[in-house]
Amino acid sequence: MKHHIVEASTAVLKGILFFFSPVAFLVLGVALVSVIDSIYGIKKARKNGIKPSSKKFRYGFVPKVGGYTFVILLTYFLDYYLLNEFTKSWVSIPYVSTKIISIIFIANEVVSIDENWQVIKGYSFLKKFYDLIVKAKQVRKKIEE
Repeated sequence: MKHHIVEASTAVLKGILFFFSPVAFLVLGVALVSVIDSIYGIKKARKNGIKPSSKKFRYGFVPKVGGYTFVILLTYFLDYYLLNEFTKSWVSIPYVSTKIISIIFIANEVVSIDENWQVIKGYSFLKKFYDLIVKAKQVRKKIEE
């Protein structure tokens, strides 16, 4: 009896993992950016004289990544069964809602990394990147003239 329960549970888990496998890289991407944000958050805390603790990590990072994962999986579920049929008529990208949500989460984390970077290094890497793009456009414009 116990063997059948284990087999059935394993089959159900494999089915769930297989269903959500198309968004695995989105979840991993968001989690990776969240890890980077947490690393820079710890560096910022140390620079400000605040001692990081595992309790703050558990109540900050884990719920954040868990929440992001839940929302991405829920959006994919809704995309798969409902939204994708509507969005395919406007956009040829499959499961675009799930991808948009993931991009929003990643953008949010990048802004947070930039805020931590400003405290640590004293400048915004997003502003430096924007300035670099503006200069590249100016150089391109001069070359074309």
